[in-house]
Amino acid sequence: MMIRRCNGTIIMQLLAVMLLVGCKSDRPAMVEADINGTWSVHTALRNQKVTRTLKDGYFVFEADTSLTTNVWGTKQMYTFEKEGNLLRTVSGEPALQLRLKSASTDSLIFTSKVKSFDMEFQLVRDTIGSMLPQ
Repeated sequence: MMIRRCNGTIIMQLLAVMLLVGCKSDRPAMVEADINGTWSVHTALRNQKVTRTLKDGYFVFEADTSLTTNVWGTKQMYTFEKEGNLLRTVSGEPALQLRLKSASTDSLIFTSKVKSFDMEFQLVRDTIGSMLPQ
């Protein structure tokens, strides 16, 4: 009887360890190689509703932590820092803070609070080469 109880305890402990090890964070970690390059705004949501005002929007992330974007209507240049799934500008105005919601080799989804709006930027990688205005 003692051996059965011991085996049952060991099995339960192994299952618990497997569950803990197997669970990954739902938050994607931001890695330089994942975001470097030119990204076009495919869809932008303002308070969970599609907005057309950013249809020509873009983000350009460089390895030197510089960022160029036109989401404010004009070309803006920033430097940024990353911490986990958070990207925050350290220079440039207006300040920008983006939280990485999802990432793949050809798409990124960032969320942000802009003034009183909850924003979501669904971006696609520019694979043809930069056709953005200079």
